[in-house]
Amino acid sequence: FGFASIQNEFIHDSDYVQVSPRTWWRNLERGFEFDQNKFDTNNFYHPWNGALFYSTGRSTGLNFWESSSLAVAGSLLWECCGESQPMSWNDMVSTGLGGIARGEMSYRVGNLILDNTKTGRNRFLRELAAFPVSPNNQFNRFLSGRASDVTGNPVERQQDVPTFLR
Repeated sequence: FGFASIQNEFIHDSDYVQVSPRTWWRNLERGFEFDQNKFDTNNFYHPWNGALFYSTGRSTGLNFWESSSLAVAGSLLWECCGESQPMSWNDMVSTGLGGIARGEMSYRVGNLILDNTKTGRNRFLRELAAFPVSPNNQFNRFLSGRASDVTGNPVERQQDVPTFLR
């Protein structure tokens, strides 16, 4: 909630992120509607936020389905309690399903960039290159110490890596 709320409040001068328990209850009482967000909001920003929810799970060891539930739950939490506008079905789909698709893609591509067997400059550059692709994964790797641990690569990663990259 933090970064999106700050960006919307102070950069975009939007008041729809001014929420309280009163707006939460009002949203729950009104139920879901279909909103008229712009194309870029529904097709870029919502899936991007859903991908952050999703990748938080993947980067902490949850599987695809467990992480998918985080994308859907995060979307529902935002629709209910993160904004003062009525909850929206199309935002739920866009954030939930779009976030799952975008999140799994960024998780896999980020892992293709990484190589846990490398050291030194090569390792640092790979960790750095994976950050914009999968920021939650890289943040968790840094916090847990996995970003500098020299170990073997996960077996599932090896199945996804083209032979010329191994």
